[in-house]
Amino acid sequence: MCGMRDFDFYQAVKNLNPDAKNMVATCLGGACQGMKALFSDGRGIGWQSPFPSGKGIRWQKGQLDDGAGWEPQVHRLLGDETGWEPRMRGLPEDGTKCGFDAQELPDDGTKCGFDAQELPDDGTKCGFDAQELPDDGTKLGPHILGCAGGKAVRLAEVSKTGIYGSQMDTVFCEMLAGEAEIVICGGGHVSVPVIQIGRMLGCQVTVLEDRAEFAGHARQAGASEVICRPFEQGLETIAGGKNVYFIIVTRGHRYDQICLERIAKKEHAYIGMMGSRKRTAAVKQALIENGADADVINRVYTPIGLEIGARTPEEIAVAVMAQLIQVKNKNPGSGFPQGMLDAILDEKRAAGRKVLATIISRTGSAPREVGTKMLVLADGSCIGTIGGGCAEAKILQKAQHLLEDGVKKFQLCQVDMTGREAEEEGMVCGGAIEVMLEVLGME
Repeated sequence: MCGMRDFDFYQAVKNLNPDAKNMVATCLGGACQGMKALFSDGRGIGWQSPFPSGKGIRWQKGQLDDGAGWEPQVHRLLGDETGWEPRMRGLPEDGTKCGFDAQELPDDGTKCGFDAQELPDDGTKCGFDAQELPDDGTKLGPHILGCAGGKAVRLAEVSKTGIYGSQMDTVFCEMLAGEAEIVICGGGHVSVPVIQIGRMLGCQVTVLEDRAEFAGHARQAGASEVICRPFEQGLETIAGGKNVYFIIVTRGHRYDQICLERIAKKEHAYIGMMGSRKRTAAVKQALIENGADADVINRVYTPIGLEIGARTPEEIAVAVMAQLIQVKNKNPGSGFPQGMLDAILDEKRAAGRKVLATIISRTGSAPREVGTKMLVLADGSCIGTIGGGCAEAKILQKAQHLLEDGVKKFQLCQVDMTGREAEEEGMVCGGAIEVMLEVLGME
């Protein structure tokens, strides 16, 4: 696990395998407040520090002259003077300090690096990727494989986005869900409003349609991609995945069966098929008799959509997308809204420092869930929302103060939407949120 600047850290987030178990862990308290680490399927990808130059993490521009085997442009952790010095290739002769990638421990057993495979005898200090915990549980690396309030937080114990630990030593662990992708089989009248709602929600929408005229309608509706080929051929180009939502709205049960037979073999988050109960039941039964996985077929949402008495294509699309949202939001993961990562990484059109605001806890009827994000750009514009209204305005004000400060890079703040003061300001939700503010682009 290596240190990264903001750009590299979020580029790594963007490049994650969406089908892996991905997580960002951020230290909320103590000397390492604001440090964050990125994990994928339990493997450390990299870490990033909020400390400005001269405190905490320092960029080394050249080779150190102490003969300890450092690489150029490494980091050095200076904050608590314990001597964690990343990316050393060897150990100094006095045996008092070892680096992140050191494979051995110094003789006195007091300090070991982030990737050390063993623990010192006194069990007081171990690094990020240590595979065991010291007996007293008091000091580990400052990220997820760290200690929180005297209780060790292990990677395997984190199953959903939230705060782990207690008192000052807490870690916010965010499970990153991949961006939802909707695949629509059929480009008819219902498909058009489904495409429009899907794009409005920020989803990638792919449409499969074998008729050129209707494929054109899908393009005009704003589909991200339109594949105008026979359904069986078009589905060969769709890999599927845990964040892929399949909607079958073809013009006949023969095509429904062709699509469902192939989709059932792919990984998916949702499969819904339009049609009467009799028609959809006949399609499902025929596939099971032909050897399709009965468990998968019986979990297909038929008839598709929530029961709201929908009649028109637009109303049916609302019912379908409401059901898809219902299924999607049962997933415990969070992530980045459409375009937010691009804006973080765009150093031209979104130049300058930015503030990333993330809800890390909520109580009562606060309008947005934990993990919801908003990016505040240098010009005051925003990407995403954490709920709007007076609460968001307060967070925007604090974000602007951070941008103007130019030194502080990390802040936790709370907005209470209960009580007389909140009522006077029009905060009618009756809940409270805690928000983590991180300034990006201060390297």
